[in-house]
Amino acid sequence: MLNEHRRIARALTKERRVLTSILHKAPVIEDLLRRHRCEGMTRGLSNYNEEMTREFYASYATTAQNSISKWAMPVAQPPLQSTLMWGFQVDISEATICRFIYGPAHTLPINTIEYDYKICIVQSGSIQRDADQRETLLRWMERYIAEDGECTEWVQNPTLSIRKVTLSFAVKFFCLLVRNRHSPTQADNVVTWDRAVMKVAIMAGLEIDFAHILIAEIHKRAFKNTTTLPFPCLIFHLCREASVPIWHCDRLLEVTKTLDIDLIRDDANPVSPWMELKVDVPHLDVDLTADVEQIQADDSTIPAPTTDTQAPPSSATSQALSSS
Repeated sequence: MLNEHRRIARALTKERRVLTSILHKAPVIEDLLRRHRCEGMTRGLSNYNEEMTREFYASYATTAQNSISKWAMPVAQPPLQSTLMWGFQVDISEATICRFIYGPAHTLPINTIEYDYKICIVQSGSIQRDADQRETLLRWMERYIAEDGECTEWVQNPTLSIRKVTLSFAVKFFCLLVRNRHSPTQADNVVTWDRAVMKVAIMAGLEIDFAHILIAEIHKRAFKNTTTLPFPCLIFHLCREASVPIWHCDRLLEVTKTLDIDLIRDDANPVSPWMELKVDVPHLDVDLTADVEQIQADDSTIPAPTTDTQAPPSSATSQALSSS
């Protein structure tokens, strides 16, 4: 069982239901979802249980540590194919997770050679050491995700962070989708270089093994006591598929937060869906009085300001006041 300190230290990553009711208005995103067979990312999530999620990660870490020598680094070992959960063997292989992501009928092989080569340039540090590889990778990334093309700050200076505001509208959507379903991170305004390469690969149509990314993230998070525990809905699904009982769980929770494509603003496309009311405010200089007068002169619908004047008292009122 988990000790009390670990229960407090490890919070769960809050997952969101993806709302795509107006996805047909963003055909680029809709086409990419179909091309990558990622419709499963947008389907509803199941329930989950906090105790089951924490127990799963604790069991995973213990199983991995018991299978290696005490001098070996567990995080450097390959991910487990299965783990014990309350006496039941839970299958967490890539094939099982593939069925969860793509559906039970998915049998197509995933060719990730080109994506693996691109991501290796970043993860191995070649992007800093090899000028030719850096230039080629930056031009590839700029073509697919940079809002301002080669003028984007991180394209001109690769030492800078990739801010989400510099990315195109479609990439912002996949940033939120991947961050929510496959690679959770607390940072929302900055995209790491490896995650940026993943977004470029999605936009370029390269095949990505999302099941491998999921199990690798589970493996990494199991040994980090200072991070949140991701994928509670996936873990609940895998445990239920292995007939792990839930009768003793205190309560089942339901995913209530949502990720709505309507809320992603596309500054480059003013007619794109945007739920908030957009008001165009005219620019005002230092002399506010002159600016307001000019606006009123240009727009006859705006009434001119009136000065309140006090009417002179009537004769009857004056007589009443004098008699009093």
